[in-house]
Amino acid sequence: MLPLDIIEEIIKTHPVKSLIQYRSVSKAWKSLIDSSRFIASHCRHVQHLRAMYYVGSYAVIPRHFSIVDDSSSPQQIVPVTAPLLVNVFRHHFVIGSSHGLLCLYGIYCRSDDFPFPGKRMVVIWNVPIKKAIAVMENDDEDKRYTTVIGFGVCRETNDPKIVKIKHIYPQIQMERGACVPWEVEVFALSTGAWRSSYNNPPRNTIEFSDTLYDAQVVVDGSIYWLATNTVKSYREKKTSNLIIAFDITSEEFREIKHPGGLAHHCSRDLSICKLRESLVVLERHEEGNNLVFNAWMMENGVTNSFTKLVTFSFTEPDVRMKEFKTTGEAIIEYVEDYRTRRLVLFDPSSKRIDELELDVAKFPFLVQSYMETLLLLDQPDLSVYSEGKRCVLEHIELKALVEHLQSLDQ
Repeated sequence: MLPLDIIEEIIKTHPVKSLIQYRSVSKAWKSLIDSSRFIASHCRHVQHLRAMYYVGSYAVIPRHFSIVDDSSSPQQIVPVTAPLLVNVFRHHFVIGSSHGLLCLYGIYCRSDDFPFPGKRMVVIWNVPIKKAIAVMENDDEDKRYTTVIGFGVCRETNDPKIVKIKHIYPQIQMERGACVPWEVEVFALSTGAWRSSYNNPPRNTIEFSDTLYDAQVVVDGSIYWLATNTVKSYREKKTSNLIIAFDITSEEFREIKHPGGLAHHCSRDLSICKLRESLVVLERHEEGNNLVFNAWMMENGVTNSFTKLVTFSFTEPDVRMKEFKTTGEAIIEYVEDYRTRRLVLFDPSSKRIDELELDVAKFPFLVQSYMETLLLLDQPDLSVYSEGKRCVLEHIELKALVEHLQSLDQ
C-alpha cells in the first residue's frame, strides 16, 4: 500500500463526494481526510449555483436546487435537501457564500420543543457534505437599531467569520440630533465567540442597502455591500451611492467609488454579483421600450478601477439579473406577473435564452454560487454556538420538530 503522504497528493484533487466515501476505507484515511491540513489543501474547487424559492404559508419552506456550473452540463439541476438547522427557521434569507459555505440568517420557530425558540440565528451550511452549524446572534431587543449581517471565510486561515454591523436608524438620529457610531461585532468559528471590533467602522452617514436578496458578495478576501452616503446641510441633503468593503483578515472597512455616473443613479436599480473572482456592479435603466443592464467589472481586485463588461437589453418589462456562471452566461429571473416567476439562462454573446427546468415560483428566486469544499467537516453536525459555548442538538428530536412544522402546510 502506498504511503499516506503519496495518497494525500493523489486524492486531494478528488471531488468532495468521493472523499466522503474514502473516509470509510480505514481509520488512517478518515484521520487524514478529517485533518485540518487536508481540509485546507483540498483543491477540487468545482463551482455550482444554488437556486432557492419559497413555498408554504405557516412555515415558509424553501426548496433548494443545485445547478452544475460548466458548459458541458448547462441543464443539470439536482434537488438539494436542506439540513435540519435550516428547516427549523420560521423566516430566513440568504446572506451570501464564501469558500464553498452558504450563510443564512433568520428567526427560529417559537416551538417549546426547540431549545432556542424565537432566537435570531446565523446558519453556515456546506451543501456537498450535508453539514451545517448555527450561531446565535447576541440578544438585542432595541428596535431603534438596524442590523447588517455579513459572512466570509478568511483566505489565510480558512476561518469562517460573521460580521454584525449595528446602527441606530437615521430618522431617530435626526430627531435626537445625535450621531451614534456604528457598532461592529465579529464571530470567528475558531474561537466560537462574538467579540467587538473597532477597526475603522463605517461613517455614521452611511446606510447599507435594505434589500434582503443577494445583498453581499465575497471576492478576493473581502465582503462587499451596496450603500449610500447622505450629507445634510442647512439648505439641502445630498445622497450618493458607494460600495462598502470589509477585509475578512484585517477586519477593516474601506469605501469604493462606483464606476461611471452610478454614484447618483437610482440606488434601487443597482445590484452586485460576481463573475469568477471579480466583483460586478449591475446598473438597470430603461431605454425606450427596452430594459437595459450594464455590467461593470472591477479589474483584478483593484478598487475604484471598473471596466464596462457587457450590456444586456430586454423587451420584457420586469427582468432581474441574479448571478453569472463561470462561462459568462447570466442567470435571469423573468417576472411575468406577481405570482409567476421563472429562471432562464442567457448567453450575452449569442443572445440565446434557455429555460432552466425549475418550477415556476410565486416568490423571488435566490441564486448563489458555491464551490465544493471540505470546510466544516471537522465540526460536529447540529452544533449551535451560543454565548461563547457550543452545544450539539439531538438529531431525532430536531427531525421530529421539522416534520411537525412541515405538516402544518400540508
